[in-house]
Formats: sequence, C-alpha cells, structure tokens
Amino acid sequence: MLRKKKLSKFKGKRIDQFNRISEGLINRGYKEKLLTVTTLKANVMAILIFLPIYMICCLLFHMIYKDNYSYPMLNSVFWIVVVIGIVVHEFIHGITWGYSCKKGYKAISFGFELSTLTPYCCCSEAMPFKNYALGCAMPTIILGIIPYIIGLILGNYYYAMFGGLHILCGGGDMYVLWLIRKNYNSIIVDHPYLVGCVAFEK
Repeated sequence: MLRKKKLSKFKGKRIDQFNRISEGLINRGYKEKLLTVTTLKANVMAILIFLPIYMICCLLFHMIYKDNYSYPMLNSVFWIVVVIGIVVHEFIHGITWGYSCKKGYKAISFGFELSTLTPYCCCSEAMPFKNYALGCAMPTIILGIIPYIIGLILGNYYYAMFGGLHILCGGGDMYVLWLIRKNYNSIIVDHPYLVGCVAFEK
C-alpha cells in the first residue's frame, strides 16, 4: 500500500487506483515485490548501459559505408524529429498497454516530469508479465531497432542515427525489463510515480 506524498492530484489519483488493485491482489493471496527506480537513476543507467551500444551502432554503420559514403550534417530538422520521437515513444507505451487492458485506453495516462524534463506514460491496470514487458520494449523496437536496421540496409545515415539514438532513449525501459526478468509468472502493476512496476505473485 502506497502512501500519498506531496504529489500532484493526478499522481494522487493514480496512487488511489494502485492501492485498490494492490489491496485486491493481496486479499487474493498475492505478495508484492517493488521493482522500481527513480527517473534520474533510470536515465543515468540508460546512458551508462546503452551509450556504448549507441557507439557500436555508429561504428558499425561507419565500417560498412566508410569507403563510399559522405556523412551529412545532422541538422536542426533531424533533432526536432528525434525530440518528437521521444514523445511518440510514450504514446507507443500507451497504445501497446492500452490494447491489452480491460478498460482499454481509459487505463492509460500521460504526463511530464519537470525535474528531469522527461515525458512518461502510466498504466493504472494490472496485466500479465508478457503484456507489460511488450509495452516496455515496443517503443525501442519501433523507433530504435527497426529504423536502425533499415538505415543499415539502405545506407541511410539519418535512419541509422535516428534508430541508434532511440535505442539509447529506450535504455531506461530496457533497464526496467532487466529488473523484472525473473517475475514472468507475476501480475504486473505499473508504479504510479516511479519508473518501473510492482510484481504480484502467489
């Protein structure tokens, strides 16, 4: 059971929803396990873990096309598209989770964390591990891995760099997947204000 802190009314509402789900599952014999990190720690871990992967992506593209490619400048339009992609990233979370929720997209909410300048998506409904994990991974797959592979195949520098940057942006989600990897038999509930979730297992 989570206690309300000095949070916005929207986060307070999500805490109430979480507590109702948590109480119901505990009454049915489930035990809860907190699997969360702060937004700041998630971002730091993403950089530490996935910056080397991004660098490998850049190096691989260079190794393949170094003899016959003139690298264009990554101009302001490119960076605007990358920023828009960060927002789309959260919508992909919401679309994937909402599709598997009983309440549909009414269970999904979005917001922006001013302290870390980070947009976020939160699901207020419990779901099986595979559904939660898919929702975590899907933005990195759609915005990161697929564009990078397309860019690598076509020799398109913009596609490859866009994909590489969004693989880096998905580092926090991949860190959450690492945290929950042993809880594949659990019911997962998204945490109302921290990055990550709470796993409930009998």
